[in-house]
Amino acid sequence: MCAGVDLVWFIDPDERKVRVFRSPDDATPLTAKDTLVCGDVLPGFAVPVAELFAGLPAVNKPKGEEWEVSGGRNSLSWWLGYSKRCQTPNRGTDMMHDKYQFFGGPYDGQVVSWMSLNRDTTLLPIPGDFGLREFAIVPAKRLPETKEDETGPVHIYERVNRSDGVGFELRGRLTLDEAWRQARLKIDPRAKSALFALPDDIRRATVDTLCTLDRQFPQLWPADKARKISDDPLYLVNLPNDYRAFVRVTETGQLELADIAREETIRTFVEQYRKAGRVDETVR
Repeated sequence: MCAGVDLVWFIDPDERKVRVFRSPDDATPLTAKDTLVCGDVLPGFAVPVAELFAGLPAVNKPKGEEWEVSGGRNSLSWWLGYSKRCQTPNRGTDMMHDKYQFFGGPYDGQVVSWMSLNRDTTLLPIPGDFGLREFAIVPAKRLPETKEDETGPVHIYERVNRSDGVGFELRGRLTLDEAWRQARLKIDPRAKSALFALPDDIRRATVDTLCTLDRQFPQLWPADKARKISDDPLYLVNLPNDYRAFVRVTETGQLELADIAREETIRTFVEQYRKAGRVDETVR
């Protein structure tokens, strides 16, 4: 829509659904029972939504488990369904430890074996350019000696490396959503070296800022947070402690961290190039 098109189809083969956008805020969901049309954009075009997914392999629904998708890729139900559909191995990198302790929530203090973790939880690895995050989705009353009612909600834990070993700390739904959003972000190798050389608080603030910007179209970014400095399009994003991030919007709409620098470094660089007549008014 940012490129000026009148119609966008978001076709999701995992959900067997289509969302039709006529504006960023106007989405019409379609299921296999509906027909996809273009209206005045392409008069006469019509195709049953079911035909779009006719060649895909069948999705087998586990017996006794309800995981039908209802909230899109940012929903917990989508992730649980994704893990089952793809038969994601219940392990990530370096997951084969003898014992894992849970911290917080109804399982606080419990220590479980690898076999129990593999059997009683849905392990969900979320990879991305910023690293791998691993979650354990634990249905109520699945781990041994849990007193919670069977009808209770699932609980979300994230793998953490602690001084006393590898464990899982209680997280919320928003943390899982942020992990998915973070996985969308791209990072240039040069920027990655600069990012991981920063103090922890600045590094976290950088990722959090990019995730926040990723929720909006660039045209809606606050002027005090980001400004466009080239037609790439490349943006200069404000970070804490006078750090600045160069962020590029890719052709697929993803945000890519291109570089990070101090404000004073950028000013020195711009001044040198200004004197040489090589900087336009946009970056002054």
